[in-house]
Amino acid sequence: MAKSRAVWVVGALAVLGLAGSGIAVAASNDVITACVSSSGNVRIPSTAQPSPSPTPSLPTELAPAATREPLPGDSGCVVGERVITWNQTGPQGPQGDTGAAGPPGAAFSGREAVMRDTVIAPGTSGYAYAECPAGKLAMTGHYTFLRTDMQVYTTPLPINDVGVSVYDGDSWSLYATNTSPNQVRIRVWAICVNA
Repeated sequence: MAKSRAVWVVGALAVLGLAGSGIAVAASNDVITACVSSSGNVRIPSTAQPSPSPTPSLPTELAPAATREPLPGDSGCVVGERVITWNQTGPQGPQGDTGAAGPPGAAFSGREAVMRDTVIAPGTSGYAYAECPAGKLAMTGHYTFLRTDMQVYTTPLPINDVGVSVYDGDSWSLYATNTSPNQVRIRVWAICVNA
């Protein structure tokens, strides 16, 4: 009678394990190991270690009932117990709470605007730039065209290149071509911050 009860328990566990793996959202590679005694009691051994296995397996060999020594293979079952294994992943749980906001980042410091004038002769091209002091980097910049009498120049000039220096980042520059018949003064500002 005890033997048929053990067969029923093992059979029921096999059916539940296989049915559960069919319902599971995703399969897991962690295998659950249990021990079934000859009286049908099922226990999860404390020494059982998960091991990778892509499919459930049910060993059918009963260990001899002569001794109570652990079986080889780190299953945690003792002699007289049957080792059964299965794997299953349940449905995904609910979304967790949003974590706390992190600390604010460091702000830029040492903001400083520097200015430099450059004169470009008629019919020529050249660079105009403003360089930050040592230990500072250019974040942005801007420019104005002035006549030599320091009034704003209203005739547009072609600007071929403009932006923060790609070499070391400590200046803001532009490259302009003066197509007018007059000298043009270009005033360039760089907005600098501590590096």
